[in-house]
Amino acid sequence: MAAANIQAVFDIATDVAAPWPAPRGAVFSHRSQYNAAEIIKSLAVNIHGPVKRVGITSRDITLPFLTYVFGEARIGGNAAVISTHRLQLPCNGIIPEKSLVYTRLSKIAIHETGHLMGLSHCKSSRCIMNFSVGLDKLDTLSPVLCNECKVRLNAITKR
Repeated sequence: MAAANIQAVFDIATDVAAPWPAPRGAVFSHRSQYNAAEIIKSLAVNIHGPVKRVGITSRDITLPFLTYVFGEARIGGNAAVISTHRLQLPCNGIIPEKSLVYTRLSKIAIHETGHLMGLSHCKSSRCIMNFSVGLDKLDTLSPVLCNECKVRLNAITKR
């Protein structure tokens, strides 16, 4: 589902690869979380040309200076990682339906791919490239780029 949404939003070919092992040294053992930057380094190995790689994990991911992240990518980079861990946590004792988890996953995949394609965060409150701090904010985002981000992406890809 994430691959199909990336393909639809960015009009790029996608492929689903076999699972990869988590890289050694990527665990913050004192936090029981994985370092998103280390995972990205591992995913970026042997990428050539315009290829982009988005890894999906069920592990909780973070960066050293944050509590957690839903996903991480460098603007214009070639690899990103997203996590389903927090997308499926119960809220007020209610476990989210799988369809909501899949929608959230697709939104994060589109957002992180936007970074890989060269887009930064957007100020438009509903744009998929808007920074989302929590699930409540993520759930309000549209799963598409706003018109301004479409124009920015078009300018980037024509270079």
